[in-house]
Amino acid sequence: MAGGITCRGKPEEGQLAASVLSIVQWLLSCLLHAIKNVSELRTDNMELTAMLDKPPTILNEMLKCDFMVAMLCLAKNECVDVYLDVVKKCQELETLLAQNLTLQTTLSVGDSLRYIIEPNLVWRTA
Repeated sequence: MAGGITCRGKPEEGQLAASVLSIVQWLLSCLLHAIKNVSELRTDNMELTAMLDKPPTILNEMLKCDFMVAMLCLAKNECVDVYLDVVKKCQELETLLAQNLTLQTTLSVGDSLRYIIEPNLVWRTA
């Protein structure tokens, strides 16, 4: 066995996974904020429009990367409280999108939300 490599996890080994999960949590928070304030979009608020467009795009790209998915799987077990908050945000987003068919067709985030909730599922990109 190489020096410094053990079968026990070191605290710093979980930090990257926790950081990836925190990024997902933040992106979901941004998206939730934008959806809840979607009425302001009618005033051509460019910042809010970007908040509707960017998070789903970034989430989809993250989930195409096997390494990021592996980090989410690790973080699911390492950072249970953050993971539960992410699941709650995903469920809240699914509810809001179900109530607004226009946003549901505009935002391609449905599969990503289900995959974030259960990262062990096989991810298929079209």
